[in-house]
Amino acid sequence: MTTRMTQIPAVVGYGGVASGGFNAGTRNFRHQIKSTRWLLIGAFAALVVALGGLAFTGYATYSYYGNTLRLIGVNSGPSIIASSRMRTLMADASASAINAGLREGASHDLFLNQYSEAMDQVHASLISAALNITYGQEEREPLYQLMSALSDYERKIGVAWATQGPAATARLQEAAQALQERVLPEVAELEQVSLRNLRNAYERHRESGQKRSVELIVSGVAILSLIVLVQWLLVRRFRRILSWPLLAAVVVVAGYLMLVTSLTESTDEDLRAASQHSFERVHDLIGIKSAAFDARIEEGLTLLGGPIPVDELAFARASAMVQIAALMPAGQQAWSQYNALHKDVVHLKTSGRRDEAIAVGAGFEPGQSGWAFDQFIAALDTASFRQQNDFDDAITHAAQRLSRFPWLLLVTVLLMLVLIVLAIRPRLAEFRT
Repeated sequence: MTTRMTQIPAVVGYGGVASGGFNAGTRNFRHQIKSTRWLLIGAFAALVVALGGLAFTGYATYSYYGNTLRLIGVNSGPSIIASSRMRTLMADASASAINAGLREGASHDLFLNQYSEAMDQVHASLISAALNITYGQEEREPLYQLMSALSDYERKIGVAWATQGPAATARLQEAAQALQERVLPEVAELEQVSLRNLRNAYERHRESGQKRSVELIVSGVAILSLIVLVQWLLVRRFRRILSWPLLAAVVVVAGYLMLVTSLTESTDEDLRAASQHSFERVHDLIGIKSAAFDARIEEGLTLLGGPIPVDELAFARASAMVQIAALMPAGQQAWSQYNALHKDVVHLKTSGRRDEAIAVGAGFEPGQSGWAFDQFIAALDTASFRQQNDFDDAITHAAQRLSRFPWLLLVTVLLMLVLIVLAIRPRLAEFRT
């Protein structure tokens, strides 16, 4: 009896030890289950957050390029070209007004119509500029001053046409002087506002472009590193050699980075071609055209009875710009012809043969100054039209490439989300089972 009583506690004690060990093992197993599940959930959350970072940097890059493209291709570039053409139209109008003062009859009426048409286009350009102010007071102030100066110029032209004899000539000279001293400088300032902002925008784009590229690469490398880490977790905890969804995710991210890099580099090249090549070329050609009209105005004032400038700055400036621009042979030849005829006009004027000088200087038949000048302007317009098309094409190509960006980003994010779910969810289900 004593022996049994002493053995029972021993048996009970042994069972208690076994039961305690089993319970501890069960608790440890459950802890492992719980910790592994939370680890998988954490891995899923980390992949989703990294994917969100990839999406954010992608959208930020898209928005940045879109804003730059809009500033260069929609706001600044066309505004500068419009301002430059406005300057040319005003000089053209002034030359027509002076030619009208030099001629009589049908030729006089023809030049008056040309003046009216040019000024109508100037007014339309001013209305368009007033409705599309982009840079606030910086752009509004010269536009206001331009309107005021242009009103004064048109008033002087009207007074000149209402006056007869030598007084009319003096009024036309005053109007031409007002155009050159008050109107054209304000147009140039309006042009410079947009030009400064365009160049600043492109410089900012060049400086920030590298930063955007680095952000894209960092976000891509971050999610790729996380995918590798999750793959290691699956190998360690679940003895899975390779997860095909994670492998596919690596391919998707790598493909996305390569496509986005190619897209941004192509867009950068289009923006560079538009702003540094085509746009600058168009701007230079319009500047040459304006300088040529200044020379034409200077010649017309001389024929009206004004003194011949000793240095003829307008002609010298225009000639220098033509040489620097390296125009097509047709443009160079036309300017050479016009320059030679101008020298004939000056010679006739200084010889006291004013009527003959007017016939050569204001005539538009072959061999006359007006004809040669029109040939030169036509060559400039041809070159400007070609460069303008190149500018528009570069902006269009950049916009078309950029339009693929949001679709590429959307497809990448959705595909990555599906692959992440396919990689993590089965493991969670398997582990619960």
